[in-house]
Amino acid sequence: MGPAAQDVGEEREGAGGKEVKMWGGRFDGEPDAGFMQFSSSISFDVRLYPYDIECTRAWAEALVGAGVLSADE
Repeated sequence: MGPAAQDVGEEREGAGGKEVKMWGGRFDGEPDAGFMQFSSSISFDVRLYPYDIECTRAWAEALVGAGVLSADE
């Protein structure tokens, strides 16, 4: 599984064998607890992506049929 399928706070081995978190490197402190709770389901959500994309495409086609979107949009 790629990085999108891993938990945001999952630790991995970085350069020099140092453990790093996926969100590490760009931030100085720990992430907000609310963010960690919100993003904790990413490893499960990734399995739903194909269905979500299929539903979004169907909805876009319905909007084209209703004249809300053009086919190019």
